[in-house]
Amino acid sequence: MLDTYFFLIYIIMVMCYLLILFMYLHHSSKKYPLDNFLGFSILFILFFHYSILMILMYNGAFWERFFLPILFFTPLLIILSVVIIFSIIVKIYYILKKKSEKMDKNENEIRKRRKLNIKEWKPVNRDIIRKLPHIIIFISFFIIWSIGCSLVYSQTGNLYGMYPMESDLLFLFSSIYSDVNNILFYMYTLGWFYFFLIVVLYCFAIIGIFMEFTRKSKNFSFPFNLISVRLLKEEEKESYGTFLYFFIGHLFAATFLPPLPFFAVISMSSIGDLVASQVGMRTKHYPIKWNKNKCWEGTISSTIVSFFLSYFFLGFIWAFFFAILFLIIDIVIKKPMNASDNLLIPFCSTLLFLFLRFSGLIYYQFLY
Repeated sequence: MLDTYFFLIYIIMVMCYLLILFMYLHHSSKKYPLDNFLGFSILFILFFHYSILMILMYNGAFWERFFLPILFFTPLLIILSVVIIFSIIVKIYYILKKKSEKMDKNENEIRKRRKLNIKEWKPVNRDIIRKLPHIIIFISFFIIWSIGCSLVYSQTGNLYGMYPMESDLLFLFSSIYSDVNNILFYMYTLGWFYFFLIVVLYCFAIIGIFMEFTRKSKNFSFPFNLISVRLLKEEEKESYGTFLYFFIGHLFAATFLPPLPFFAVISMSSIGDLVASQVGMRTKHYPIKWNKNKCWEGTISSTIVSFFLSYFFLGFIWAFFFAILFLIIDIVIKKPMNASDNLLIPFCSTLLFLFLRFSGLIYYQFLY
């Protein structure tokens, strides 16, 4: 009976993943082929990776067998249920509204004025509001990690559970796939904080995916659509919002990076990116010739900030590599490479870390 439940959950979840991939391509805009390709590829890699791990853990005990399906299927089921229920409520509301008397035009005008219209704000302030949630997420993760490290170290004298025992996760996952009999050992070595990051970002990514799907759909609704519509730029309404790319990109980074490199990446994507746009909007004395939407003041200042942020987590060598990569991405983004930096920064930084770490470069844990 347990086998039936396991495979039923597994089949439903795989079907949901395939549906998400199909809908992602269906609602994507042809104007942004690189974003479409990167976003789809990252989702495919993640869904495939999670699905394979679930099958490999099938030979474990009851809790071990159902650990990953519960971890990944429960948020998906809850969010799907919210979409269906909220869509029904909205449909009923509009049916009742059509039957009721129309509101007075003056009352409508008053309500419109009371609404928070972020589009009327100055570009500098609007940019801060749009990117502030990314910084809050980064700071929240770091605070939770710091508190966890302090509590675990005070109780046990070590940091087991806060760091993966093997910092080269490319080697770790290749070991999992080649040594199936010891998969439970390898999974335990990842630590609880690794799974915490995955679950939270996975939930954010799924919410963001359905926010965008329902925003583009005429038949479905989602409670957070009002927020996304107000924060999106006009060009983002054709494709996908930057928040979706942020969550997809950093879910990929959290899956294949240990916590400290992940913190370095998400700090660059949030704080470094905000510094680039804020300095660029306020100066623009030296625009980049091939990319006039950006200026050297913003790019250089954000690269310096990214270096110090990465140095805080990883030390000089890794900070240097990450800062150079951030500089390259920042000067080519939009023109000549029309892609979202919220996808490129975490994706390319993760690949760079995996390559350098797999090549033998020592992973220096600057903190603790």
